Amino acid sequence: MAFEENLTVLLVDDDVPLLGILAKDFRNKGGFDVITATSTNEALAQLINARPELVILDLYLKDGLDGLVCIQKMREHGYKGLIFMLTGETMPEVLEQVIKAGVDDYITKGEFRSLADEIKRLLGLHFESILSGRPLNRISEGGYFRSRGLRQDEIGFLAKYAALGCPREKNFSSMTGLDASYVWKTMKSIRDKLGIDSTPKLARIVTMVEFMGRRGI
Repeated sequence: MAFEENLTVLLVDDDVPLLGILAKDFRNKGGFDVITATSTNEALAQLINARPELVILDLYLKDGLDGLVCIQKMREHGYKGLIFMLTGETMPEVLEQVIKAGVDDYITKGEFRSLADEIKRLLGLHFESILSGRPLNRISEGGYFRSRGLRQDEIGFLAKYAALGCPREKNFSSMTGLDASYVWKTMKSIRDKLGIDSTPKLARIVTMVEFMGRRGI
């Protein structure tokens, strides 16, 4: 199946040779558009310029800021996408810090042959559904969108949007009988709160949330 867009992933690691290997792996596996950064400042610039839907970064960076601080700065800059931490640490207290820092999951080095394949596994067996924006409809049951500041009426709106297959605003209006102006304003409010600049990306995030259940999202 062919898709109009790949999933944009930002890889952050100060080990340049390793970064090149990881980027090549993602490109070869398909389904990803890859951008890279070797420092916190470069990663923050990429968030603004490229608007990635997924960030994967190393726990330790050599620019004076570790990965935990980098995550904190990303969230402070309004990034609401998925963040995975790549780490060789196995100590429970360190992994607890990683989760508390605001990541959606962590990936332990040495436990996979292909990072791209591991990401696809974490995102769910239906990776193609994520790319095409085909949701299930567990929006109302989880706390992800509530934690991002959506009101209950907006969550209900989003659940209906997901149930109808994430159609375009115009089609959604005609399918539900809702006023087109109301649909547009509500969609814009939801996108603004999630830091998303287009409705197709909203469909993508809706589907990713559906498949990410490890932290009760």
